[in-house]
Amino acid sequence: RLTEGGAYVGSVGVFDYRRALNPPFVHPELGWGVAPAFQGQGYAGEALRAALGWADARLATEATVCMISPDNHPSIRLAQGVGYAPYAEADYKGSPVRLFRRPRGGGGCSGGDGSGGGSRTPTLGRSAAAFAAIGLAVGADARPS
Repeated sequence: RLTEGGAYVGSVGVFDYRRALNPPFVHPELGWGVAPAFQGQGYAGEALRAALGWADARLATEATVCMISPDNHPSIRLAQGVGYAPYAEADYKGSPVRLFRRPRGGGGCSGGDGSGGGSRTPTLGRSAAAFAAIGLAVGADARPS
């Protein structure tokens, strides 16, 4: 939520859902969503980089993964901007998805905004401030180191 006015911006989280996928996820999954009014403004990139920084520092895993619809070009650009690379295509609940993997510390977290060309540069101050703008949900099954 925005600090001023409390408008819902979106969410980002680290999960261990154990989704029915082939190939299966063997690493924690990151997921994100942004309300339409706030898309393309850099909020997702800022929050995703903060969540990845948290995951890199606290989870005993060599990588994280994410799953994106092949038609969701903004999320694909964002994922690639923070260091994710596609590694497989799969079917999830009857819909095609692309699977992405990012090695721990896998680049993209300190560079450009990863927003896919958003029109505004977030002024939240990175890391902790990103959590104030977009809630970070850390899955109960995520394995801390």
